[in-house]
Amino acid sequence: MIAHRKRRRVAASITGAKVMGLGLKGALGLVVAATMAAATPAAAQVVASGDSIASVLRDRGYQAELTKDSDGDPMIRSGAGGSKFIILFMGCTNNKGCTSIQFYAGFKSSGSTSVGKMNDWNRTKRFARGYIDNDGDPVVEMDIDLDEGGMSRALFQDNLAVWVAALDAFKKHIG
Repeated sequence: MIAHRKRRRVAASITGAKVMGLGLKGALGLVVAATMAAATPAAAQVVASGDSIASVLRDRGYQAELTKDSDGDPMIRSGAGGSKFIILFMGCTNNKGCTSIQFYAGFKSSGSTSVGKMNDWNRTKRFARGYIDNDGDPVVEMDIDLDEGGMSRALFQDNLAVWVAALDAFKKHIG
């Protein structure tokens, strides 16, 4: 009984609510509801638009040249750690309303990058995939789904950091 009262006091201190008669499940339900009500406002979301993505890149100290690809969809040219990369916008309708982005970097190779090396990368790395393109050059890509309202700015910044780390690791991997 003492432990039960203590849990209710802890839950009440978390929610600021009086939990008499609610029990722990009821108090936790209040915590969940309060958390959902305080969700990130739509204005703070990063969506698959050139301006939105370029803004985050610039805020993190990266260049962001907003341009268009051959289909007229947004595209951003940037770089990190001495490697250039582009961000392609996917799932666009009439060059807007895009649903996802793809980070992409290609490297020139003297033919020393083998399929086995790419398989090793893909077997041991989780987020970015590598392959050898039609010209025999190594490529690394990472997709981010931004459909249904995008993601928080903080989460996008985390994904950007994952991409930058993967880009550096891939460059070292291919030698």
